[in-house]
Amino acid sequence: MRTVIRGKDARASGTAVVSLRQIIEDESRRNNLDPLLLYAMIEVESGYDPYTISPKGARGLMQLIPSTAKRFGVNDSFSLSENVRGGARYLRYLLDLFQDERLALAAYNAGEEAVVRCRDIPPYPETRNYLRLVQSKYEAAKRMWRRTESTSVGEAMEDYRPVERFVDPEGRLHLRTP
Repeated sequence: MRTVIRGKDARASGTAVVSLRQIIEDESRRNNLDPLLLYAMIEVESGYDPYTISPKGARGLMQLIPSTAKRFGVNDSFSLSENVRGGARYLRYLLDLFQDERLALAAYNAGEEAVVRCRDIPPYPETRNYLRLVQSKYEAAKRMWRRTESTSVGEAMEDYRPVERFVDPEGRLHLRTP
């Protein structure tokens, strides 16, 4: 998967294009996470739109609210690498805190305080739907990965192609599947 990037990511990489797949795989390794879970979360959180902002102010691919972004060292929530790094670090923190994937995902959506307060998945329809969607996409990705005889997640994800969006220098929006 190739995604056009700007700003810090472009300067850091020395090129105008960076592989989102590589960022996800690197952060997954760094934080001891399954990259397929990050792919599923990103699809549900932002639909792979790195510039999206939710009504509650969550930003970027992994929909980090400003306080969470700051807490996990993210200066630019619209930077692909910073956003995925911050989201992966936050998910790792939640997994370590709750020792339960479902509770960690619920906390990612509703906030860790809500999960602590309820001592379970909060009864919010949005959170329950989020959990259902992420788990469904994660399980589908794992089934697809198991069907392949590839040895790397990157090769297994070749058929998992979300729509890429970018704006050209003239301001036109482009959509494509790689």
